[in-house]
Order: sequence, then structure tokens, then C-alpha cells
Amino acid sequence: MIQPFWPVRRRIEFLQRFAVGLAGLIALPAASHSAEVAEVMQRGSYVSHECRILSDLKGFTPAADVKLSRYGGWLERRAEATGFFHPAELDGRWWVIDPEGHVFLSVGVNSVSPASPKPAEAPSPEDLLWGEQTLAGLRNHAFNTLGCWSAAEIVRKLPQPMPYCLRWGFMSGYRKERRARHPATGEIPAIYPFDPEFESFCDQVAQGMAETKDDPWLFGHFSDNELPLHEWGIVERYLSHPTDDPNHKAAAAFMASRGDRKPTKEDDRDFLRLVVDTYYAKVAAAIRKHDPNHMFLGSRFHGKALTSSVIFEAGGRHADIISVNYYHRWTPENDRIRNWAKVAGKPILLTEWYAMSSDGGLPTDVVGAGFPVRTQQDRAKFYEHFTLTLLENPGCVGWHWFRYRDGTNNAGMVNAEEKPYGALWEAMKRVNTQVYPLAEFLQPVIPHVSPKSHAIRPQERPSKWWQDRNAGFNDQAARGGFDVLFAGDSITQGWENKGKEIWAAQIAPLKAANFGISGDRTEHLLWRFQNGNLDGDLDPKVLVLMVGTNNNRRKDLPEDIAAGVGAILETFHARFPKARILLLAIFPRGESPTDPMRVNNDATNELLAKYDGHWNVKYVNINPTFLAADGTLSREVMPDLLHLSPQGYQTWADAIVPEIKGVLEAEKPSLSP
Repeated sequence: MIQPFWPVRRRIEFLQRFAVGLAGLIALPAASHSAEVAEVMQRGSYVSHECRILSDLKGFTPAADVKLSRYGGWLERRAEATGFFHPAELDGRWWVIDPEGHVFLSVGVNSVSPASPKPAEAPSPEDLLWGEQTLAGLRNHAFNTLGCWSAAEIVRKLPQPMPYCLRWGFMSGYRKERRARHPATGEIPAIYPFDPEFESFCDQVAQGMAETKDDPWLFGHFSDNELPLHEWGIVERYLSHPTDDPNHKAAAAFMASRGDRKPTKEDDRDFLRLVVDTYYAKVAAAIRKHDPNHMFLGSRFHGKALTSSVIFEAGGRHADIISVNYYHRWTPENDRIRNWAKVAGKPILLTEWYAMSSDGGLPTDVVGAGFPVRTQQDRAKFYEHFTLTLLENPGCVGWHWFRYRDGTNNAGMVNAEEKPYGALWEAMKRVNTQVYPLAEFLQPVIPHVSPKSHAIRPQERPSKWWQDRNAGFNDQAARGGFDVLFAGDSITQGWENKGKEIWAAQIAPLKAANFGISGDRTEHLLWRFQNGNLDGDLDPKVLVLMVGTNNNRRKDLPEDIAAGVGAILETFHARFPKARILLLAIFPRGESPTDPMRVNNDATNELLAKYDGHWNVKYVNINPTFLAADGTLSREVMPDLLHLSPQGYQTWADAIVPEIKGVLEAEKPSLSP
């Protein structure tokens, strides 16, 4: 958005650049299976963009009644209650926790305020009536947060408020005061956290928080909006201030510490980190001094600044949530957003985004950063498409639509006379009422890892003995005739050696086949399952799977190993959807519980346990049966502290055979009396 402190020249430049940028909007690919499309203006003509909407979600049944707390949290999940909103990461997903301890996702809208000017004193009866009616409409469409620039002074007076946000303008306010001392202030896109006076100014501003510091309905504080934090050339920009300016002095001292060289990309990155860290540290200290109860929501990062990971790193040290104004992406970039949360160590809240329609009678070609679409129905589709993607992201704790009422463009949910745009409101309600069931349904089962991770990329092994053994499995699969399939690495292959007699006595009678290959990692078994091991005339009832310890030897991370196992499970289930999968925890290795490979296997097993219930998987952890009471591993069980002895295979059989028989018995047709 255009900053109020920009000179007229910069405002014109912004609009010129934006008009050019609009012609080349980035539209990322949407779900390819959706038949819904929206018409989006791109390079002067309307182009169809795919949209995934709620009805596209196979297997999801909307809940008839989602029980909510008075703050809008989900009654089905609880965490520690503090009396105020706060973030928490639970089972790999970030949430906000409401004052009563219920998980909460912020579904909000910005600029919820009456058309009349902000009251100078107490809200009038007309303002309060407007507030009651407006909040009733928002609640009826399952909104639970009033975002930036909303009429908090009205909301707080209502008998049934709604969680609200406050924005304080630390830097924008300081910039005005600073200009008297430094007339060049504002001529260069920069912020001024190095000024000795900025810290006391922050303290002065934060004193205004005393009035709301005990209000449980306050969601949190935004410090500013869309500060100029572009990484490229930042050192030169700060050096271009007058030599007596603290910004120049800070940049000069920074470069002096690096030998007064010409600034490099690395220097820009590290100086930006210093700028953001200094600003956030001073603002956070002031906020927490005067309001220790509520969240610091950040400064609403935006635009080119989002390409710099250091702003998230530095901001995450001090803020409770990282707010982002997110434009020019038809489909949210979940990998990118997830990485922001990872770098920050804090959840992400998207605080501006919208689409505007040309059928609203307002301009869409120059004013505003939202997507220009043809109709209100296209706006509705965009809302569903965008929010469903965000709900898949465990690092995102909500979104705030920009804005409630139309202004200079059709960004609003209502027009200037507060008449709702029906199609948009209906779509909002469809998603908003199901936010919590959808977040659970769309939660990714397989850990997110780099697409370059070796563990998830199918890989054939070139050695002749491996090729020969794998070819034998393909022949066996082509013939079929077995009900139980064991698959894995050398520990599974070992049924043919140290476990041979036990296999013959207890497992072979179950019509079982052994597809274990020594040395296989997840990517090798995945390749085998995709290239012949599951083809042919076979109809297995049970898969017994254990794989991953060889990935550990390569020092793969637990997330990568678990993702590889997940890919195998998904592949098998797609081929045999009725088969039961008994997923074994990776067996212990190393004598001591503190052995690094044991620790890594244990961490992997914690992730594998989450597959229980998905793809017809039952997670089975028999590891305690191999260990002594103190957690040590005996060489009587595993002579080399990895591979099983006959005693170890007997232990495995005693644990797994009843599980297999239980599945096979359930498969038998019942006899009529």
C-alpha cells in the first residue's frame, strides 16, 4: 500500500511501477483437478485461473455444528490458558490460543469502522448500534477478528465485543517528529531505529497501551505498516544520508567493521538484519514494558522485503507473530510461507490480500494491489481458493481480508452504503464456518521436506545382485498368490538367514512373501514399489513395513526419513486401498539410548507414529521388547547392535504374528448360522 509519509513524487513513481507490475502478475498454478475458474485481468485481458473450492475437497464432510468459545476458538482442542491470546505450536502446527485456552485461527477483516469520522470522544448511540449490527453480520459469517484500522473504540463498548487489533505507528509517528532535527527525513526510503531518541519515543507511544493492557478481547499490537525494508542496496541508501544523520553513522560504523570495502550483497543482507533487529528490539521492549499481556504482531512486512529471509529471522526474535501483507499471488506459496515461519520460529499471519471486481463500478486498473477480476463470483472463488491453501499450511495462523467497506476500489465486502456483496459473503461463510475442521482435514500428514531430499526421490540401485533380487520380486509379484508382504532392508531380508526357521514355522503358513533387500533406503524401496514389485496378479491383505535405518546411516534428518516412508505408504495404499499396513517403528540400534543413531531413529519414529490411521496404517512399536529395562541393547538380541539374532527374530515374530492374524481373520467371510 502507499505509505502516507511518501512525498508526492514517490507516490507517482509507486503507481507507475505498480501499473507496470500489474501487467505481469504472477499467477501460480492452482489445483489441477478443479473445474472452477475465475476470470482475472492480466496484461490487458481476462485470463482464466483455476480455483480449488470447498466442494473440490474429496472426503471432507462439512461439520454441522462447530462448537466455539466466546472468543471464536475451537472447543475441541485445548492448551494452556493465560487469559490473553498467545501463540503455541502443537503437534507440528502453529495456533493462537484464545484467553480461555482454546485453539484459534484468526479469520479477520481490516478497516471495520463506520462511514462517519472517528468520534472525538465516546462513541455515539448510532455508532454503538452500527457496531452491534456489523459485528452480528460478521459473526454470522464466522469472522472472529477485527484487523488493522478497525474501530476499537466502538467495539470495546459493546456488550459482546470481537477480538480486535491495534496499530500504533511507532516509526511513522517518529518520522514526523524527526524531521525537525533532520530535514532530509523521508527523502530516502529508510527507517530510523539507530536514533538515540527513538527508544524514548517508543516508550512514550507505548504508554497509550495502559488503557487496553488488561482487555482479553485485544488480539495484539501492530507496531507499523509496510516499512521500507528492501535488502538490495540498503547499505548505500543509509550511507547516502547526511553525515551527521544517525543512519549514515550506523552504516559507516557497520562498513568500518568490515574494512570499509564497497558494500556487497552479504553486507546488505547483514545490515538489513541489524536494522530490523534494532527496530524490533526497541519496539518490543516498549510494548512489553507497558503491556506484558498481549501479542506483538510485527510491522506487516510486504513487497520486495519478503524476498529477504533475514527480516523474518530478526523479527522473529522479538515478535510473537510475523504479519505479512501478501499480494500478487493467486495461490499462496506454502513452501515460502512455511519457510518464513521456520526461519522466524514464529507463526505467520497474512494481514492484507483481496480481489476487486470490475462489475463493482470502481476502478481496478491503477488503484490497489489486489487481483482485478471480472465478477463478484470470481472474488468469491478467489476467497475459497486462497484460504483453503492457507489452511494446509501449519505455519499460518490466519488471514485478514483487506477490507470491510469499498474505498477507492472494490476491495470491500460491502459497498459504500454497506450493502454486502452476496456471492463473496456466501463463499466467506462456507469456508469460515469450517475453518477448524478444515485445518485438521488439510493438515499435511507427510512432513514437508525439500523436493531435492534423496529420501523421497525414487532411486534404482545399479549393482547386479540388487537388480537380480529385485527382478525376482517382480516375477513373484506377477505370479501373486501371497496375502502378506514383508518389505524393507537387510533386517527384513534377514528372515532368510538368522530368522529362516522362525519364518518357516510361524510366518510362511500365513502365505507371506519377503521383499527385503540389504542396504535399501526409503528411496530404493519407493522405486521398487513404483517399478514392478506391486505389479501383477497379487492382492495382499497385509503389508509389514520397516525401512529407514540406512537413511540414518547417511545422516538423513528424521523429517526426511519419515517423508520417504510416507511416500512408500502412499504408493502402496494407492495400489491396494483395502490392504492393512502394519508400519513398524524402526528398530533400535546402538548399545546405549544416547547413541546418535538410536536418537535419530527414535526421533524418526515419533514422526512415523503420526501415520497411524492414515492410508489404513497401524503403527506398531515393538522396540521395548528388544531392550533391557535401562534402555540398553543386548548383543544377544542384535549381535552387531543392528541386525537381529535368531532370538531377535523370535521376538519380532511373537509381536507381529498376532497382528497379522487379526487382520487375516477379519478378512474371512462370516458364515451364516
